[in-house]
Amino acid sequence: MKEERASTFEEYHTLATARGPRWAYRGVARASYELVPSLGRPRGAGLNVLATERDSLWLFKTHALPYLGAKPETDWEWIALAQHHGLPTRLLDWTRSPLVALYFATEKHPEDDGAVYFFKYNGFIVLEDFPDPLKVRDVGLILPPHVTPRIAAQSGLFSVHPEPGKAFDSDNVTKVIIPSKCKADLQYLLSQYCIHRNVLFPDLDGLCGYIRWLKGFA
Repeated sequence: MKEERASTFEEYHTLATARGPRWAYRGVARASYELVPSLGRPRGAGLNVLATERDSLWLFKTHALPYLGAKPETDWEWIALAQHHGLPTRLLDWTRSPLVALYFATEKHPEDDGAVYFFKYNGFIVLEDFPDPLKVRDVGLILPPHVTPRIAAQSGLFSVHPEPGKAFDSDNVTKVIIPSKCKADLQYLLSQYCIHRNVLFPDLDGLCGYIRWLKGFA
């Protein structure tokens, strides 16, 4: 994995526009965060990660229906929906927008450097070839079904990790460090381009989060 640094919006813009098509981006508020999906993050010794995932998804399917406007039609729709609402899964969020990724790299933890991962990909997993998300054998990207407005608003993608506890590393990934001292200025500049919480989270939670930031609340 290569590493670069962007201390200004102009430097970041140069790095992003130097890339051609087929790049995905992931912003993290702490540069120390590796590319590990939520399912693979430590939760106690002896935990059977894959069995826990399958059981958690079954519970989600069993109890989620009363809260849904429409029932998901495929296991990919189910796991994308579960990931979106915070269930630990083998999926990792990415975006096709370097500006959206920069927002998430600068939104929180002002005391820490953030980072944006740039990932050069070759294509997408054909979902019809792997109807069961838990049987994908290699790390790859999927174009998620837009089961929620947030996924569409954030130009969302997911990577799928058959070994959730193993940090993803590749020669096709560049980690761009965003210094902590730049975060507040970049957040303000992004808001001028309408990259803020009310746009990326098009619901009442997003609206209130945007107003909270606008008025200086933590």
